[in-house]
Amino acid sequence: MKILVIGQTSMEMYRMEFGNIGNYYILEPLFRNLHKTFPDATISTTLQLSDRFCKEENVIRLPLSLYYDLNGGNKEQVEREIEIAKDYQKSGILEETTPYLKEVSESDLIMDFSGDIWGENANLLNADRFYIGVCKVYIAHLMGKFTTLFASSPGPFDRNDHFDFAKMVFKNFDFVANREAESKAILSNYGFDTSRVESYVCPAFQFEGKQPEVELIKKYINRGGRKTVGFILTGFNFLQGPHNKWPREEEEYVNFVQLIEYIIREKEANVVLMSHSNGFKMPPDPFVQIHGSDFKHAKMLYDILMNKGYKDNIKLVEEILSPWHTKGLIGQFDVLISGRIHGAVAGFSQSIPTIVIDYGHEPIAHKTKGFVNIVGTTNFFVHPSNLSSMIKSVDNCFTGLENERGRLNEIMPKVKGTVNISFQDLKNNFTKRH
Repeated sequence: MKILVIGQTSMEMYRMEFGNIGNYYILEPLFRNLHKTFPDATISTTLQLSDRFCKEENVIRLPLSLYYDLNGGNKEQVEREIEIAKDYQKSGILEETTPYLKEVSESDLIMDFSGDIWGENANLLNADRFYIGVCKVYIAHLMGKFTTLFASSPGPFDRNDHFDFAKMVFKNFDFVANREAESKAILSNYGFDTSRVESYVCPAFQFEGKQPEVELIKKYINRGGRKTVGFILTGFNFLQGPHNKWPREEEEYVNFVQLIEYIIREKEANVVLMSHSNGFKMPPDPFVQIHGSDFKHAKMLYDILMNKGYKDNIKLVEEILSPWHTKGLIGQFDVLISGRIHGAVAGFSQSIPTIVIDYGHEPIAHKTKGFVNIVGTTNFFVHPSNLSSMIKSVDNCFTGLENERGRLNEIMPKVKGTVNISFQDLKNNFTKRH
């Protein structure tokens, strides 16, 4: 058996592993569960994963150009591939081929792993990205292959020239496994056929972290009388976009600064500011990991609070931590406040009471609401524009700290087990076709 994993999630070389840390939380459990579910399968992917990952997780990396050309999309090529696939559908003979058509023809299961990029968000990144991705799935349909959109959060959508085409292709997925229920409602609102859509949870809940070195823990975690609150802020949490706007004015941080001041003064807690994204130098420079986009916001908060005299109660994680050690450090906090939903997943999955800060501007991330609903923490889901709501959530969280920790500890086995169910349902649906 052969499985081909394609998708519109982060495409650049190394980006899935060494960029947004939440991506890696999903990636590792995804491929491990695929191997566990289909133990005899060979797995290939157009995701640009490192040699280390491919070797350790037994995955074959294919050139990205099979799926998408970052320099210009390759719209003409994919439309030619569709014509070839249509001829194949009629004759059963592949008269002409391309590297992508060859991979599809040799594969039994095509998995589209697109995260929250299956929709208009794709076109915010590259020209024709969504259209080309949909075309690649359509080709698999024409060639009679089993297809699944898996562990994704589809939507929102532009009602452009390709909208009806996307709806048609979506209808013909054999199995759609969303990672939260909110996406199904979004799809229904846009008129998509959701008869083959099921809602599960994100594989990231199963990602296993590693405890950092003892000295690093001692550096950031106070085991004395004061509790430690982790704080993750991203560009999406600001009221004014775009998310990568830089520099930002100090006044844009006011609500976050006042929230942290409240935590330090009224809750008598220390706050650790940390990034949940990394970066790396791009070729032709040698590969070197650097701070990601979150770090500058953590540093800005740190500088503002230091200038206000909170040097004894505020710390900034300056080390570039791996996904494993990032989750491990999060597991040491008494409370986590996260503007990144997979940062929150790292807290939830370790039974850390967690407050989630929503996006402050477009694009609105419906996945965030979906994840919060899974864990049952809507009372700890706050909008960055509402300081009083954020403070109230902090009050409620601290008041019921042990109850919340116990509640998370009780529900997490079921949440994590739902990941296993999604893969078993994938196998069951595949088996019905074969």
